[in-house]
Amino acid sequence: MSLLLCENNCGQEYDPTTEVQCRRCGHELGTPADDTPSTPPPAAAAPGVPTAPEPSTPTPSTRLVITVCGRDFTVADDEQIGLGRDLRFGSIAEALENATNVSRVHAMLRFADGRIYIQDTDSGNGTFIDGVRIPTNQEYEIADGQSLRLAADVPVGLRKES
Repeated sequence: MSLLLCENNCGQEYDPTTEVQCRRCGHELGTPADDTPSTPPPAAAAPGVPTAPEPSTPTPSTRLVITVCGRDFTVADDEQIGLGRDLRFGSIAEALENATNVSRVHAMLRFADGRIYIQDTDSGNGTFIDGVRIPTNQEYEIADGQSLRLAADVPVGLRKES
């Protein structure tokens, strides 16, 4: 089997029969590189400056339901949870136990005032908003309608409920 080079021109070789994401740059292998530089979603703005459309006014009973590997988990308003395979993350870690491309401590998700925030905690295979890898150790707001993915192939469903 011959190795191929990442289409994103980072120089990383990969085996197309076993790899779906570049280990160096996070590019989804087997897809053409975008000629324009990839730009991650904007970071959460300074207090009082929104980066996404204002959500409807949350009620105290607003909660977030995330779906990870087919299992639903509830995140209360003003709660932060860890996403990864570390056993400290409890049932989320159990849901991710077979997702070996997800780091043990992959990302932190925070739900506050009806808004969703994600921070990649220096994971090996990245955290993606709308298919764009976000830099590590910076918090980003996930706007309504945007998608969240851990590594190459672990989508995280996001649904707000009252």
